[in-house]
Amino acid sequence: QCIVSTDPERAVTLLHGLASQKRGRATVIAARPRYVAGSTVDVSGQAGVVGRLVDRLRFADEDEALVHALIGDAVVVERAEHAFAALAAGVVVAFVALDGTVISIDSPLLPGKL
Repeated sequence: QCIVSTDPERAVTLLHGLASQKRGRATVIAARPRYVAGSTVDVSGQAGVVGRLVDRLRFADEDEALVHALIGDAVVVERAEHAFAALAAGVVVAFVALDGTVISIDSPLLPGKL
């Protein structure tokens, strides 16, 4: 879970509340994080690639940095197998298959529809 916050002190209070009530935990991200343009990975020519996830989303201009901070360079692929092939070819980004499966070398495999 991710808490988007314009007030870091308030976010810390919310996190302490979650912990003290044993209601889970979350990650805090600034509502207006820094964003460096042009940091995307080239996936052209990879089989099964639909495109960059950010290009398939709609959001307000002022939320662009937040969207990039939340999803990074994630790429949409037709099937999980396409993500594994791209990873094997050295493409190091998170992938989201059309069925909702998330594949990333930095985090556990998250299944889509079960």
